[in-house]
Amino acid sequence: MDKIGMGHAAILPHSGRDVHSPDATARQRRWCTAKAVVAMRQSVTQCLWRRNHIMKTELIDSLPCIENVNSIMNAMEQGSAHDKLAYIAKNCSPYTSLAFCALLFPSIIVVDGCFLLEYYYTESNFLDARKNYKNDKRKVEENMNNTFLYEVFECFSGDVPDMVFEEIGKVVRLSWDMVLKQTFPEREFAVKYFHDEQDYGPVVTFCQK
Repeated sequence: MDKIGMGHAAILPHSGRDVHSPDATARQRRWCTAKAVVAMRQSVTQCLWRRNHIMKTELIDSLPCIENVNSIMNAMEQGSAHDKLAYIAKNCSPYTSLAFCALLFPSIIVVDGCFLLEYYYTESNFLDARKNYKNDKRKVEENMNNTFLYEVFECFSGDVPDMVFEEIGKVVRLSWDMVLKQTFPEREFAVKYFHDEQDYGPVVTFCQK
C-alpha cells in the first residue's frame, strides 16, 4: 500500500486533490482496498496456475518397455536408471556411442528397387540373393537385412542376460521404423523383431510391404 502524509501534500491518483480532505481520504481508502483486492486475486490466480500445471506434469518415455530397461540398468549399477546420462558419461566412450548410432540410424542402399542396409550389401551378395529368392524383392530385402544382435556384439566377453539383447532389438526396430518413414515417406515397410528359431537370438530386419 502507498504511504501518505509524509510531510507533503499527497495527491490521490487521477484526482488532483489533497488526501487530507475528508472526501479524498474516503476515496483513498476505497482505492487502496480495490488495489489490494486486485493484487490478492492475481496472487491466487498464479498459485492455482502453478498447482494445476504441477498436477498435470506427465513423463513420456520413448523407449519401448522402459520398465525392463530401468530394471536392467539398476541391476548393473544402482540408481543408473534414473540418471542414464551420468551412466553414459562414466562407462561409454564417445567413439563407441557414435558407432552405435550406425546401428540405430543405418545408411540404406537402393538397388533395382530393393532397399538394403549399406553395411551388408555387396554386389555378389545381392546377385546371389536375387537368384536364391527368384527375384522376390520382399524376400531378398528381408534376408539381406537380417541383423543378428548376438553377432553385432560377438566380441563382448561379459555374461549378458538375454533380456538385454531383447531390449536392444526392440529399440533398433523402433529406430529403423522411424528412419524408413522419414527417409522414404512414399514407401511402406515392415520392420520386424523376432527370436530366431535356430537359437541365433534376437533378430531385426525390414522389407517393403
